Amino acid sequence: MPNLRGTEDFRGYIVLHGWLMYFSFGLLFPAGALFARFMQVSRRTKNPNIISKFYKLHLYSEALGTFLMFIGVISGFAQLGISTTHTHQRLGYALWIIIWIHVLSAFLLRPGLGSLQRGIWYVAHWLMGTSSILLGIYNTYSGIGIWEKVFPKQRLLSLNIAFSVQLAFMGLVYYALDRYDTFLLQIKKRETSVAPKVDEMDHKMFEMDHKMFQMDPMDQKFFQMDPKSFQMGAA
Repeated sequence: MPNLRGTEDFRGYIVLHGWLMYFSFGLLFPAGALFARFMQVSRRTKNPNIISKFYKLHLYSEALGTFLMFIGVISGFAQLGISTTHTHQRLGYALWIIIWIHVLSAFLLRPGLGSLQRGIWYVAHWLMGTSSILLGIYNTYSGIGIWEKVFPKQRLLSLNIAFSVQLAFMGLVYYALDRYDTFLLQIKKRETSVAPKVDEMDHKMFEMDHKMFQMDPMDQKFFQMDPKSFQMGAA
């Protein structure tokens, strides 16, 4: 455990650090991922205004989250200094590096569309973004656990539950967006263009059969003959 001091000033810095990290890793970064997913889904509308709005929301949420993360790290250094005695701190340093690489590569190293380099960049961008969110969420829970150990009289069960419910809701929305195409496939009406062709074919077959069973005029005269004509002459 880091060498914590139980003063009011220290407590204020830790509270500030905790809330800033929650808003960055627990809220804004996951929200940015959701906006990116909404942007991908909105591409089928082919409406550049809608796509641009979700892109800007993704960009602003990630930028604001990075700014709050920066202030949160500074507030932690102000009281704890640079230390690696706890997993929470070591993971925080790793997240600091991943986030800055993620942000700088998005602005400076993004290739143009339609190239293999763009595909590689997209995979790396997605992996860094997803891993930073997951590790940041874990570190948020870890920070809550440290708070309860430092201040045993202040249990944060309600905060844990609220944070878990929020993450579950955002995860459900993310998964639902991922299955959006499958949902549309289930409710989409089947194509009816094949049915008229089948009915037309059946109609033609019926007409063909009807003509086959129509009698030739000679056959009609034959059946209309007097039955007596078929009788054999008298002996």
